[in-house]
Amino acid sequence: MPWREISDDPNAIAVLAHRQQVFDAAVAEPITNRHEHIVGLCRGRDVIDIGCVDHRASRQGHPDWLHGQIVDVANRCVGVDIEADGVAAMVANGYDAIVHDICADPAALLELGRFDAVVAGEIIEHLATPQALFEFAAAVLAPGGILVVTTPNPYYPRRMATGLRGELWENADHVTYAFPAGIIEMGERTGLTLIEYRTVLLTRIRADLQRQLKRWVVRWKRKLVGPRPSPDTPRNGSPSTSFRSVSELVTALLANRSPFRGMRSVYVLRRDAEG
Repeated sequence: MPWREISDDPNAIAVLAHRQQVFDAAVAEPITNRHEHIVGLCRGRDVIDIGCVDHRASRQGHPDWLHGQIVDVANRCVGVDIEADGVAAMVANGYDAIVHDICADPAALLELGRFDAVVAGEIIEHLATPQALFEFAAAVLAPGGILVVTTPNPYYPRRMATGLRGELWENADHVTYAFPAGIIEMGERTGLTLIEYRTVLLTRIRADLQRQLKRWVVRWKRKLVGPRPSPDTPRNGSPSTSFRSVSELVTALLANRSPFRGMRSVYVLRRDAEG
């Protein structure tokens, strides 16, 4: 139900309560393997995989290449990307892929028929117009088809703590953070309903706690016997999974049962059966 059918005030208590109800109904247990979950959702379906090149053509054929994993289980999988060289390499290797900007007219995709699933893995945070993703999905999905969106979770405790320190470590090509209420709204504007929300846990809180205790011991030993190389240096442009203070650890412990505790969010939206 679009919120305007409840009230013309987006801050009305009834509107916010309805939005909360939609979210609560979609919340599911966190997962530890994003690719495995996406592959399961694509099994036996006709799929469009957005961002199939995955930044580098050299990813093709790698066991962790998401597009290859989807191809292995889907009934049909068409890759879509703006990286022309990467797409050309995919086609040369026998993959079904086309160069297309999803923010543009989807007419080229409509010629291929309707699809059961659209996968947008780590894509929406790069888009200047995030709403275009939902408009694209609504255009190419068959009634009852699903849009799978994965994206950094802005409420992840470590990400929040890093931001509060004023540290900029985010991918330089990211332009926005997506949050549940905004995803629900963009979906509703195009006839897509949120049916599943999960976060992706890199490690369980017990493992984080054990790792942190070990590092605190190392730091005290370092003070006694001299400096050693720091084990806390972030790698691959991401924050360390350790905690820099007791307050950060307490925050993570308090968030252990929160639906927002994972580093990434996974959203599944279903296209309305009508229309």
